[in-house]
Amino acid sequence: MVITADKKSKRQDLDSKGIIASMYTQNAWFVNVTPAFKIDKVKFSFVMKGSKGKEAFDVYADPMIVKIWADDIRSGRFFTVLKQEKAEGLQYPTLYKFVTGENGAKHVGFMNSSKSAGYVINGKTFTDGKNKFANVPVDYIWLRTFAEWYLAALENSNWIKNHANAIISGSEAYRNELDDTDEEPVENVALPDEVDLHCEMYGEITSHKEGWRSVEIRDIETHKYIGKLWVKDESLNMAGPIDTKAKKKGDNYQKI
Repeated sequence: MVITADKKSKRQDLDSKGIIASMYTQNAWFVNVTPAFKIDKVKFSFVMKGSKGKEAFDVYADPMIVKIWADDIRSGRFFTVLKQEKAEGLQYPTLYKFVTGENGAKHVGFMNSSKSAGYVINGKTFTDGKNKFANVPVDYIWLRTFAEWYLAALENSNWIKNHANAIISGSEAYRNELDDTDEEPVENVALPDEVDLHCEMYGEITSHKEGWRSVEIRDIETHKYIGKLWVKDESLNMAGPIDTKAKKKGDNYQKI
């Protein structure tokens, strides 16, 4: 007997079609999950068996959201969350759900099966004036396999690395457009002795002697440097917009 390797394995067949994972049912919907990283998408294609593709729809999800799903499947958190959702009587995708399309017309997500101890990929679209749902049962092994192949494909694509590099390049380009007045504090904004400050804080509050603490503040509209705001307590402990009464203390201001 001669053994040949001409016949493709199921994995090789899926690879040749660019499919990460596929799940078929006996007489209902099936789903193919295909990466489309160049357009920042992951495609979930739902097709009704026997319809020859006439009854079908696609839902495009964010690759980073799908990565979170895959990470949670790999770590086991996914199954803990689904177990909790089942205990709370939740029947539809809740945490693991991605909504897209005009007015949220489409979604894809994972939920507990109402017919077994397994799980379901749930897809939804809006067509002909009504919602259409596709439910494809999957089990633990399918989910783990899907997660591993997805994470491997995502890593090999350099999708995250490419976007990270683009963020850094964009940040450098943005900073190159700043001039000295954007970077450095300008002359203090003239304010009366007592004011209602509507301003922004920059940087962490630093400790000073006798319990006083200070933080740099700027005008919230113009971003011009105002000075340091001195506080006696720790009520202001992070950067962001603030509203407070203050009075002059030298060239700076003290919270009243």
